[in-house]
Amino acid sequence: MQSPDKGLFSQAAMVLLSRVPSADEVKQALLLACPTEARSTRGGQNGYEGDPLLVLPFQPEKNGYLLVDIVERPWPDSLENTVGEPELTDAWKAGHFGPLSYSDCLRRSALQSWKWKAGRRIGEKHSAFLRLRLTYLLGVSRADKSLSVLEMPDPLRELHFVTQAAASLLTLRGALCLFYPGGEALRDAAFVEERLNLHRGGGPPPIDVWTNIRFQQVDASGSWAIMDTVGMAQMGLPDLEAAFPQDKQERFPAPEVEAFLRNQSLRLLSDHKAFAHPVSLPGPGGTTWRSVLLTQGFSAPTREVIRFLPRTLLRPPRTLRSNA
Repeated sequence: MQSPDKGLFSQAAMVLLSRVPSADEVKQALLLACPTEARSTRGGQNGYEGDPLLVLPFQPEKNGYLLVDIVERPWPDSLENTVGEPELTDAWKAGHFGPLSYSDCLRRSALQSWKWKAGRRIGEKHSAFLRLRLTYLLGVSRADKSLSVLEMPDPLRELHFVTQAAASLLTLRGALCLFYPGGEALRDAAFVEERLNLHRGGGPPPIDVWTNIRFQQVDASGSWAIMDTVGMAQMGLPDLEAAFPQDKQERFPAPEVEAFLRNQSLRLLSDHKAFAHPVSLPGPGGTTWRSVLLTQGFSAPTREVIRFLPRTLLRPPRTLRSNA
């Protein structure tokens, strides 16, 4: 399974819609997020690349701009199975549906929409989406279109700006939710505003807006489960997994494991090398958990992960041991 690299765009978010707003409605909503009025510019070579576009300055001194456009069709979730639609395939590979956007990401987001249960049916409810893409290459010649030649920006600052702009668009009539394809996260307007306000008041970065936490059984026996994060790569970091045994005593309650993953995500955010080597630390169940860095996680999408396993008398299933 492939995904676009951070080539043309460094961050992206989508606002899923049940109706298509006018360009003027979008412009007025964006004024809430940016005091500088959005300006129009020419779009890409086809509808999948964006046409027309609205542009908001992010870091204009570095040629940083946020492009906003309306895609008048549902999210194309089967991004790897686009036989007969070469324009869609090319647009996805170039990052026009967001860097780190994997095929079937909306389906997985809906299946794992624990924070917002209504999100589990969002695929059938939306008919269009607003696309927000952050770039430093607006007007740059095709020969030079590579972020590798630029000084890499602060991804937290980028994500905050994109989220604030998206939050203003969530006020539009017909706006259903915010969708981060790179984080496989569906979030409603109330949750987004709550987390942004918490951060403005001195709280942690709203990583639970940008990333998702998923839960699944390791095998058919149901004796072990695994929770993981999706979307830390948007911040240039590996995702985290926690695998644990399940029994009647519920020694490892899922809410505690989720809180553990969020806390370790924040730790990783403040210290990028925190788990570069195996680490033992206290965790759920009143026991010690040990980390290991892996090049591939337990489930899709394919990405680097840090796996945590608790100290327990029960040996992990072979699938977890073989990956480690």
